[in-house]
Amino acid sequence: MRRGNFVHKTPYVILDNPSEVRKDLNEWNIAAVKHEIAIYKRIWPYPGLVGGFEIAEDCFVIDYLPRGSLECSKEDKNNQRPNDKQMHAWYLELAKTYSYIHKCKVFVADIAARNVLVANDDSLKVVDFGTSDLFPENWEGPLLGDCVSWKR
Repeated sequence: MRRGNFVHKTPYVILDNPSEVRKDLNEWNIAAVKHEIAIYKRIWPYPGLVGGFEIAEDCFVIDYLPRGSLECSKEDKNNQRPNDKQMHAWYLELAKTYSYIHKCKVFVADIAARNVLVANDDSLKVVDFGTSDLFPENWEGPLLGDCVSWKR
């Protein structure tokens, strides 16, 4: 839900009339938001993540990026498709961001263009960790950077 320059993610259902708020006591929704908050606490702040992260009771707030997701924002500010140089910069930026997230022992389960926002400065910001998993802090097993090469 957007309010001003921020987006609020909450387990509650907000009706058309702002004075009429109905709490959805669905335990799964509340647990899902708390799980995502735990992930943001572990990985935030980082340049490749959306800014403005704040926790307010059982919801969290992030910056609103009006250009939208990479999926919806197929054109830049001048209605032009990104050139090869911009695309290459974005690939590197996303690789660094997902590598950082994984080093923080978070497994991102939903890597998709709809979960990558385009900032006004043309940088990319990864969002939506609702289906991601947290490895235990003391995890000693293999991570993405530790994978061995595949042999056929």
